Amino acid sequence: MKHFFMTMLAVGATSCQSDELSALRLVDQPGFLEVAVCSRGCYQYFLSVSRPNTAERWFPVNLDKELQQAALDYAIANQVTTDNRLPVVFTGTLLTDSTTIKTAGADDVPVPAFKARNIELTGIRKR
Repeated sequence: MKHFFMTMLAVGATSCQSDELSALRLVDQPGFLEVAVCSRGCYQYFLSVSRPNTAERWFPVNLDKELQQAALDYAIANQVTTDNRLPVVFTGTLLTDSTTIKTAGADDVPVPAFKARNIELTGIRKR
């Protein structure tokens, strides 16, 4: 009986864990890749998604250099418009930790602006 109880407990714990993990996965999510200028020559990149009544931001821990450059080029080319965010579609897993996004403060010293939850990307492309 004790063995049966332990087996059922293990099965229940495993099924709950997989439900939690699947809820943290985003698939083919449309969003924007944005650039935060933290000081001269210092940039941080984050993903943003606008939903009704809320905006979400995530920090991609494994964003490749090519997309970083594409986002920076897009922001520079569109800096006179209100929308200088590179449209993307991405897939990834939300992590439990976060990263502080900084912006340039007085005297070009980086200051904390907001925290973004970390996401590990498994795919991302321009829209």
